[in-house]
Amino acid sequence: MNQEVTQEVSDQGTESQPRSLVVCAVDGSAASQTALAWAVDDATRRGAVLRVVGAWSWVPGGDQQAYVGMDEARTVAEAHTRNAVQAVMGQGASDVEVVVREGQTSEVLLAASIDADLLVLGSHAHSAVHDALVGSTSSRVLRHATCPVVILPSPARRERDVRRVEERAAAF
Repeated sequence: MNQEVTQEVSDQGTESQPRSLVVCAVDGSAASQTALAWAVDDATRRGAVLRVVGAWSWVPGGDQQAYVGMDEARTVAEAHTRNAVQAVMGQGASDVEVVVREGQTSEVLLAASIDADLLVLGSHAHSAVHDALVGSTSSRVLRHATCPVVILPSPARRERDVRRVEERAAAF
């Protein structure tokens, strides 16, 4: 039952030579917004196509999401992805593909980036305990990707880490 929504948003005509492809994961989080801003900048600099990827899943009785049902899970993922793309179109991205697929996030990203030159995602900075119990999308993607991977820290984690470094530097 693998359902997919794919859409292409482009301001450019077709070209005869293959273009680079940058893939970016989005899920509506601040971390994915940071990753998307970075991916837009990189894709623009490369003259690359930007593929924005959303993933969704729903397990009856599962506690990972508070969705009422499968349709709601898909609708939320589509909305996060659509909103992200609308924001990107205003930041200079001119050739954007949108992919929303059902499945485990890491598997969806690996499949969507099989032909990519770069895969970009944000880190949610869960605790080590969470990652040991549930697993980390970033870790799985790093181990199995067929292209280089960029993982950007969540804004909250970045601020916390900067404060920590500044405090340590002030102690010297």
